[in-house]
Amino acid sequence: MEIVFQSHNAELSDRLRQRAERLVRRLAPRMGRVVDATLRFEGDGKQRRVELEFHAAGGRRLVAEGTGRYFGPALAQAGSRLKAQLDSARRTRRERMRDAVGQPLARAS
Repeated sequence: MEIVFQSHNAELSDRLRQRAERLVRRLAPRMGRVVDATLRFEGDGKQRRVELEFHAAGGRRLVAEGTGRYFGPALAQAGSRLKAQLDSARRTRRERMRDAVGQPLARAS
């Protein structure tokens, strides 16, 4: 999985990058088959904005945004919103069928 950091009018510390990367690596398995993740950090005056975008195989895409006075709380907010999306996302019929293929069928008596 490729992780892309984009910053606009923002200085990112190494610690913040590591924290963001840990968050992405922790959330990615919940989505399954993540191709890449883009993290956008924007600063506008006193307002900070973080946007997390996950791309999965098959064209599925999830985006979550968090805002705050500092990047840390904004990152946490975006992470919790993305987690909520992942928890409530419905699985497609193809995904359900793919998971069921490995299970043996019950025999009729």
